[in-house]
Amino acid sequence: MYVWAAIPMLLSGLTALIIEQEAMLCHQRQEDRVEKLLARRGLVAQCQSLYGLCDPLLSDLKDLVELRNEIIHPAHTATGTRDNWPDEIRHIKLRGLLQSTGREDGDYIMLSQMKSLRLLEWATSTVEQVRAIIIGHPR
Repeated sequence: MYVWAAIPMLLSGLTALIIEQEAMLCHQRQEDRVEKLLARRGLVAQCQSLYGLCDPLLSDLKDLVELRNEIIHPAHTATGTRDNWPDEIRHIKLRGLLQSTGREDGDYIMLSQMKSLRLLEWATSTVEQVRAIIIGHPR
């Protein structure tokens, strides 16, 4: 269950880091441009535009944002799949990051599959890599 709290908090921390980083360095950039970028774009777009984040780390960050969205605003309908995992993010399950029965004809409910220390380890590693890029980005 720690994953349910950790993923949203990790991404919130990353967003706060970007805001602080850009606010601190606004004197080196056009303030209007930075404010518009931070206000109008989501975390993934900010990381891509400001810091040149690219695949595969960019895709991992997108996946984390999608998982965060599922945790914060879970769908009130079934996923429509036999194993209770949405097809549009099936690649996460195929990476072996989830708590799963391994059965194709039935599995734990989606949020229960996310109760995985492997998923938590991947999430923290991904955020750490993004953080390192933000901190180390040349100005």
